[in-house]
Amino acid sequence: MATTPPQDNIGLRLSAQEDACLARATRTNFGRLMPLLVAAYIIAFIDRTNIGMAKESLETSIGLSAAAYGLGAGLFFVCYAVLEIPSNLIMHKVGARFWIARIMLTWGLISMAMAFVWNEGSFYVLRVLLGAAEAGLYPGIILYLSYWFTQKDRAKATGLFLLGVSLANVIGAPLAGALLRLHGLLGIEGWQWMFLIEGAPAVVLCWLVWYTLPNHPRDAKWLSPEDKNLLQRVIDAEDRGRASEHHDLRALLPVLRDPQIWLVVAIYFTHQIAVYSLSYFLPTMIKSYDASMSTMAVGLITALPWLAAAVGSTALPRYATSIGRARAFVSGGLVCVAGGLLSPGSRQTCGRPCAGSPSEPSCFSSSSRSCSPFRRTACPVPRQHRVSRLSTCAVWWADSSGRLYAVGSRPRPATSSPVCG
Repeated sequence: MATTPPQDNIGLRLSAQEDACLARATRTNFGRLMPLLVAAYIIAFIDRTNIGMAKESLETSIGLSAAAYGLGAGLFFVCYAVLEIPSNLIMHKVGARFWIARIMLTWGLISMAMAFVWNEGSFYVLRVLLGAAEAGLYPGIILYLSYWFTQKDRAKATGLFLLGVSLANVIGAPLAGALLRLHGLLGIEGWQWMFLIEGAPAVVLCWLVWYTLPNHPRDAKWLSPEDKNLLQRVIDAEDRGRASEHHDLRALLPVLRDPQIWLVVAIYFTHQIAVYSLSYFLPTMIKSYDASMSTMAVGLITALPWLAAAVGSTALPRYATSIGRARAFVSGGLVCVAGGLLSPGSRQTCGRPCAGSPSEPSCFSSSSRSCSPFRRTACPVPRQHRVSRLSTCAVWWADSSGRLYAVGSRPRPATSSPVCG
């Protein structure tokens, strides 16, 4: 019996040999492109969130208040949000190789310049500039992936790229903790060493991007002419199948009317609240347990929820093999987070009273390290520590559920890539 040639969702028929060639070219592209792109995003996320580890040092060194710190952390996103779309328009004209390299060089230099802030005003200015510099990376790479991967492989490539968020915190927090211990070396404070050393990889990596990253598949030296033509033919056919009859703002109307788009926006909104709350404030929460805790210990503990997020975001989608399972995972995760937020608080596992007086220290004081994990108590977890615990849960579930939703949803005729990171 004759077999029907493989057919994609836009009606383009491929022979079995062409389908095998396309799969081989896709695997090669993953191996050649994704390590460099993931590394770039890891460095970017470290550079935008490392102020969380430096918060206490900045308060001591330049007198940065808690309010100024929170404002500066948020100012990053002003230019970041405004410049994302213009940056993609420029990249489409000048090419990904030049534009991504330029982005990395700019943000690397600005991140290193954070080592020289001297007051709240300079802190604000550099945070705004850092947001402007990093604005084009996330949407630019999402656009760049659409040049190289077909629609069925693009979700996998995007998910692998976004894994950089979790890896950045797994790597960045302990690294920052170690760098802060260089305080006094060559007369430079620890937080200055942190900004200088963590900003430098972006400057170095931008040259690797410039010399190795092709703009399009037709420029790739690792693909044969036949593979280049086949890949481009399939991607062009998909683009024609999804093209809108309008080429202005009216093309956005079907997207804005789609309730699933708004559902994903809502999920991503809550995800970002959890991610950046954890990135910017978890080190301070951890330090509040024990003022004598070393910066290295704080960094290692800060990395733990992100390790869970990395494991969850790669493991859970394997089980979301149907729409029903995906919805169950997403709904169950959201219920768990809501239940944790509404619960009266778990109990600390020690037998000490909670008066917190000098004679009877609180269960959360540094003198309570001998608490047994098997003994009941009537000592509630303080609010600030419940927040960190719940944020950990929220990050793990939100980061995983976003991928589960994508895996479990049916392909739609018109899809759009995320536009903000």
